[in-house]
Formats: sequence, C-alpha cells, structure tokens
Amino acid sequence: MQAIRRVGSMSSKRCASWYARWLSIFIFLASFSMIHYALYSQHDDSTTSDEVAAAEVPVAVIVATPTPDDVSLDEATTAETSIPLDPVTIVSWLPTAWTTPGYEALGNNRQRYAEMHGYNFLKFNESNLPTHELTRDWASMKHRLKPNLLLHLVQHTPGWIIWMDADTLFTNFTTRWSELLRGDVVFAEAPDVVTNNGVFALRAGEVAKHFVLEWLRQIELLLRDKIPGFSGDNFGFILSLLVFVSGHDECRSTRPDYTALRHCYHRSMNKLSLNNEKLRSTGPRNMYGASWAEDPHITGLWGINSGLGFIEPNNWQPGHFILHFAGQDAV
Repeated sequence: MQAIRRVGSMSSKRCASWYARWLSIFIFLASFSMIHYALYSQHDDSTTSDEVAAAEVPVAVIVATPTPDDVSLDEATTAETSIPLDPVTIVSWLPTAWTTPGYEALGNNRQRYAEMHGYNFLKFNESNLPTHELTRDWASMKHRLKPNLLLHLVQHTPGWIIWMDADTLFTNFTTRWSELLRGDVVFAEAPDVVTNNGVFALRAGEVAKHFVLEWLRQIELLLRDKIPGFSGDNFGFILSLLVFVSGHDECRSTRPDYTALRHCYHRSMNKLSLNNEKLRSTGPRNMYGASWAEDPHITGLWGINSGLGFIEPNNWQPGHFILHFAGQDAV
C-alpha cells in the first residue's frame, strides 16, 4: 500500500505512462469479463468447468446441508436450492490523502463486481469509519487499523465480510465469492509468505471475533518486543493463523522475516500432522497449504490473490480471479 501511495506524488512521465497503460489493460480485461458474464451466464450461479480450466485455479464448493431422513427427496431438493446464502459484504479502506484516480478506478471495479453479484459494498475512509474510536485514532493505529475495523464489522455485519486492499481489482467477473466461502476464516494461500492478507474473508460470529482479537494480540506483542523487520499487520495475521491451526505461537520468536516464519509455520504443521494424524490441505501440484484438509473453521484457498511477479501458482495470468498490485512501484 505504501508503494501505491508513492504513485500519487510521481512526476515522471514514464511512470505515469506505464501506469496508465497497465491500468487500462486490466480495467479492459475486467470489463470484458463482466460483459461476457452478462451475455453468456444466463444468470447461472455455477462456474463451468471450462472457466475453471481457463483460470487454472481450483475452485472450492459449498458443502450441501445434510438432509434429515424424514424429508422427501423433492422437499430436500427444494429446500436446498431455496436456502439463501449468507450475505456477502466486500470491504475496503483508503484514507482520502492517499486517494488517486488509479485507486478510484480500482474501487469502482470492486463495486461493479459487488453490484453484479448482489453483494454489499463498503468503502471506508477516515470520514465514515463506524466508531468514534476509529474516527479519532485511525492515523495513530497504523498496523492495527485493519483488524480494529474488522473487529467491529464481525460483530455488527451479518454473513461474510471480504476484505480487499485498495490495490486490488477483479479480473474475472464470472467467479462468485459466495461459491468459495466455507468455515469461518478464509485466507489466500501463498507458498512464499504463508498468506498475503490483502484479500481474505471472515464469517461474522464468535470464531471470527476471536481470530481478530488474536490477530490484534500478536501485533501488540510484535510491537512490544520491537521485532526488527516486523512487516505490518500481515506478520501478526500469519501468527494468529498458526495459533488457530496449531494452538501455539512459537514462531513469533523466530528470525523476523518471511522465510524463517514460513519454515517455522510448516515445520509446526508437519509435526502436528505426524503426531495427530491430521491431513494437511494441498493445492496445485500437491503443494502443501497452511491449513488442515478438514478444518471446520479455517480454510486456505488457492487462486484468490494473484499478483504480477508473485510466486507460482499466484503469478497473475488472464482468467485469474483477482489481481493484487502489492509491491508494484508504478501502479
């Protein structure tokens, strides 16, 4: 996000030209995907196998609610198809001082996607934060702003809350968030950094509330210990994931970089897998994920946070669901 902020002050015509060219390409791709969806989907809520193959990412499916024995097949089918999905709300945050035409275009892209699929859309800046404390202290909260905002939302917004950083946009409008979500915490698998929390989802409720509280606790511990190299709120997010999947945060004492954190995280899961015979989740080419295969609460998904130059399989390609401009100096 800091990298993107710098663009607003760039005077270089070369960087501006680079930015305009790439942004126009990605907005065009997103618009084309949206038009394709409107023309050919015929309001079908499912994603075809051809679309999934084109995106080259696995798509999770919602597990159907078990059918009681005393309900007929016809009644069960009717009930299953008529049960409304949990509401979905897409959330972003960007202070006014950081707003640029590029950010506005990305925000409009996310809003169009939400409207197309019937999702709610919340776009926060310092003037419309939901609590007095957030409005008063947002500038000083720094790494704690995101989790504090989400702590309020998971207690006051029903259904799923999808966080998307301001430097993200949809590049495949046919993929529906509501078909991917399960459990209580959904995070983006990333083999190089465990996860990048520029895109993730929380189901409002006690599990999500305790997850966010743990996230805040980890940030406070990192700040208290003055860990050199502490990298924003994402480091604490990963440690809170580890607490939820393993029951401990031993990796907080490791060398403060993502390589050390990743090795510690996966070493811890391997140990637990052997001792407790738990199955680890797997992704493309049988890569190990950062969650358990049958965890009822924590779900790692592949293909929901792609970027330019990201490590495979998260290196963005046409057809991927979301493009995240993290680490790009000229966006």
